[in-house]
Amino acid sequence: MWERYCHAVLAFVYVVDTADHDNFSISKGELHDLLSKPHFGQQKCYGCCPF
Repeated sequence: MWERYCHAVLAFVYVVDTADHDNFSISKGELHDLLSKPHFGQQKCYGCCPF
């Protein structure tokens, strides 16, 4: 699905609700799935912490 919407992007922002501990594993799985896509897997991945 993401390839259809993001075929020409150079970067993306993945936001996680840190207050929703119950869905961390789902979010992690979604991010790993997204990064496994050929286009997204070639991008650099930067992390940030909530402030």
